[in-house]
Amino acid sequence: MKRTIFKKATGIMLSLIMTATVLPQFALNAFASSGADAFVTRCYKVVFQREPDEDGFAYWTETLDADPSNAASVACAFIFSEEYKELNRTNEEFVKDLYYLFMGREADKAGFDFWCNGLSNGMTRDDVLTSFANSAEFITICESFGLPADSESTSPITTGSVPTLTNSNDKITNVTLFVERLYKICLNRTPDKEGIAFWVNSLLEGQFSSYECAMGFIMSPEYTNLNLSDAQYVENLYACLMNRPADAAGKAIWLEVLSNGTMTREQVFNEFATSQEFANICESYGIN
Repeated sequence: MKRTIFKKATGIMLSLIMTATVLPQFALNAFASSGADAFVTRCYKVVFQREPDEDGFAYWTETLDADPSNAASVACAFIFSEEYKELNRTNEEFVKDLYYLFMGREADKAGFDFWCNGLSNGMTRDDVLTSFANSAEFITICESFGLPADSESTSPITTGSVPTLTNSNDKITNVTLFVERLYKICLNRTPDKEGIAFWVNSLLEGQFSSYECAMGFIMSPEYTNLNLSDAQYVENLYACLMNRPADAAGKAIWLEVLSNGTMTREQVFNEFATSQEFANICESYGIN
């Protein structure tokens, strides 16, 4: 199921009216605690750090009243807006804003560092926004406002440059971290946008297993062109598929079978990739 957020957001963005006018009587407590009114007010306060203007508020609440499943598209439209762009938020501020808007909390250090690092190394803001809009925490926020979070309109969300989720229970962030790890350990680089989109999407849609994904990296021409020695290859398998340095005895055995031709590199990979240690790594990322 492929579609972009722009199918819903771009049309309404053309008529977006978010003036700087703030009516004094437009206080937060003027709205109900749930429903479209409260959800839109929250978007204004979190993203623009101001109360809603009358015209903009009316437009967005009418949009949600007409189709409550548009919640994710509406929230993303605030981030895509000219008013937000004019705030000139740094990458760090942008990530913090997304945590507050889509997760309702401050950023945890590990997550904050991951997303800021990704933005510094080629990941686009659209990529990051899409991951947050698909998070389980945002689904919970939508539900707390009485807005459906399991419809086709709300989830999946994609900007066209990152994978599409197949259902609201998929955890795109964990799968992205899993693939990001393979790029870092196997290829010693940050992911290219097209590559990570392909692998994450393939894992989410069940086109490849975690085993096949790891094999795709280890058997790729890019990996082969690294020209690793047998010793480097074995160390890399330990790091990637067991998440630890090689133990001396184990490493000696694998080097021996590679040296005497008893096993090929692909056969050695298979032994590592079918190990309980690799299964534990996959499980830690929520991948079967």
